[in-house]
Amino acid sequence: MKEYIVCIGGGLLQVKLIEEVSKMGYKSIVFDMDSSCPGSKIADLFFPISTRDYENIIRTLKEKELIDKVLTAITVGTDMSYTVAKINEIVAPFLVSPEVAEKTTNKFLMRKTLKENGINVPEFFLCTSLNEAEEAFRNLKSKGKRVVIKPVDNMGARGVREITKEEELKDAFVEAMNYSLSKKILIEEFIEGEELSIDAIVYKGDIIITGVADRIIEYPPYFVETGHIMPTNLPNDKVELALNEFKMAIKKLGIQNGAAKGDVKVSNDKAYIGEIASRLSGGFMSTHTFPYSTGINLMRNILLIHLGKEPEVGKYEYKYTAVERAIIPYKGIVKSIEGVEEAKKLEGVKDVIIKVKVGDEILEPKNNLDKAGNIIAIGKTREEAIRNVNRAITTVKIRTETPQNGTKIILPKEEEILQTARVRFNKACYVCKECNGEACRGRVPGIGGIGTGETFVENVRALKKYKLNLRYIHDVVEVDTRINFLGLTLEMPVVVSPITGTQTNLGGLVNELEYIRSVMKGAIYSGTIAMVGDSATPQKYRLGIRGIFENFGLGIGIYKPRKNEEEILKRIREAEEAGAIAVGMDIDGAAFITMKMKNQDVEPKSLEKLRNIISSTKLPFVVKGVMTKDDAILAYKAGAKVIMVSNHGGRVNDSMPATIDVLPEIVEALRGKNVIIGIDGGFRSGNDVIKALCMGADFVGIGRPVAIYAFGGGVDGVKMYLEEIKSEIKDTMKLLGARTTRELKNKKDCLRKVS
Repeated sequence: MKEYIVCIGGGLLQVKLIEEVSKMGYKSIVFDMDSSCPGSKIADLFFPISTRDYENIIRTLKEKELIDKVLTAITVGTDMSYTVAKINEIVAPFLVSPEVAEKTTNKFLMRKTLKENGINVPEFFLCTSLNEAEEAFRNLKSKGKRVVIKPVDNMGARGVREITKEEELKDAFVEAMNYSLSKKILIEEFIEGEELSIDAIVYKGDIIITGVADRIIEYPPYFVETGHIMPTNLPNDKVELALNEFKMAIKKLGIQNGAAKGDVKVSNDKAYIGEIASRLSGGFMSTHTFPYSTGINLMRNILLIHLGKEPEVGKYEYKYTAVERAIIPYKGIVKSIEGVEEAKKLEGVKDVIIKVKVGDEILEPKNNLDKAGNIIAIGKTREEAIRNVNRAITTVKIRTETPQNGTKIILPKEEEILQTARVRFNKACYVCKECNGEACRGRVPGIGGIGTGETFVENVRALKKYKLNLRYIHDVVEVDTRINFLGLTLEMPVVVSPITGTQTNLGGLVNELEYIRSVMKGAIYSGTIAMVGDSATPQKYRLGIRGIFENFGLGIGIYKPRKNEEEILKRIREAEEAGAIAVGMDIDGAAFITMKMKNQDVEPKSLEKLRNIISSTKLPFVVKGVMTKDDAILAYKAGAKVIMVSNHGGRVNDSMPATIDVLPEIVEALRGKNVIIGIDGGFRSGNDVIKALCMGADFVGIGRPVAIYAFGGGVDGVKMYLEEIKSEIKDTMKLLGARTTRELKNKKDCLRKVS
């Protein structure tokens, strides 16, 4: 009597398949070389054999007299289609053949087959030596194309990365070869465009689409999938382009009964096949998000096909949006894991999966296996689902500490960061020993102060006029630098102020998205958040939106006072959809020079106009650029939740007072009102932050120094700088006898003004 189903793989992504085998009344035989895998605990029979070793698996089934009792072999979420096909060649020959399975696991054979059949694929070259790889690289670069290297026969983005310069190729080639079983690699063009993950089950040649999701890819030059959203948010015409190309590819590869998983890019009204696998997807899509989103049990349906039965999937609709996001802590040794049980109880949260334990080493991710965990959440709308998953992922705290020795983790030194920044700024910023505005006077566009640069210089100069009255006789030993900010707990009373225009203002050697990612992730890893701005280039604000989305909503979009109000509202809506914790406007951009240069109309906003804009969103609203008590009162009346004292870093007018000098009158004007007061402009140290708190500010924004460390050290640089600021704040609080930041609020007796 045939009663067994062979499941290849017993990992987390195969658990629901193994469970469904049992629910359908069959027995499971699970093969996985890891004898402690979760599938081993729920299998009827388990054998610790490599999932690639199909010969040993088949021999074991025969020796144990099980082969004649096997109905079919199956896998999901892992590239073991060839092993499955070799078993099914014996027990279920109507399913995917070994020849087809090979074409769908070997990326060269896949691309070759598709190209020969008129399917759109990236331009590609098969290489077995570094010389061949160099030649292929030069060929693609000569055509102005971006270049990617990858092994032909591995999954999970292992060994895959973008190559921008030929000198990077040797190390990348070695890495890709190490991940290639056949010791062959591909050099291919990188296709720009939106990327989709698509699942399908195939029964007697009929293709049934079972999920279309937006892929989230981060950590360049590597391609780490940090999540997906089901269903896609792409317009229908683009989705149809992708689906048509996907279906044609399935047919040309010869998948008649079974499943297909595709990664498809849509670019310039064409769809390109990145990958087709003869299995259902991993990454929790087929096993979790599709069932959560539609209510359809996809594991049951793929099992029905493998048993030669018609699937039950008919027409379906997405009842919920489902989102999966990866948990990726800052690199280091895991010190503690907190908030897991709290996250599981949050609304809309379906799964909280933690893959690491205390003592494990976390490295910066290079592929899809380098993740500490995953969270899956649903919502009735896309926005709600994103907020639910963001709330959970910010509740889980996996804290790491930098190891002292015996580790692969290498952190840059401060002098190296500053030297790299000088080069990458391309003379747009001189990375002066003291960032005080003297060397960059008048450099707007650029990073300096406008005109004479006097306002920028005065911001820094004025802060120096305030000294701290330190106290040493008290019992304060431990201090708490945290603040509550719009429902978040920040580790320090500091946020990163928005700086935009890496091409226009910052030398052009760093692209905008790279800068945004460095600043936002560096801020989050330091326990705080960053604001992102609104460039004079009309569409660049979307890079800030992308940064907010990638970083779980832990960012604030600050937008220019554009004359066309609909342009402001469009930005606010997109920030809402990305899950931003707040939005705002830098009202002092009403006559900004770079906006004029690019013909972007801006204007001052009347109380009525400002109120209309603020009332258009349920998010807390930040009014940034307030320099008088009258504007502060009007911003409050308009509905601002956060009022930020700022003179745009001296980039609007060169005859303005320093922000620290106007802060006291604004604090007094807003006394007793339910509003958060922030300030930026010239803050360079933890002591400077303390001065603003003592004058009544709730938090301080820092911009230019963060940009310097972002240019010089990326995420590591930003984290290093902000951690130094936090350490200085902590030390000074001890010397002032203040246990909490709240105790410093309006504590003017801690300050002394000198001439």
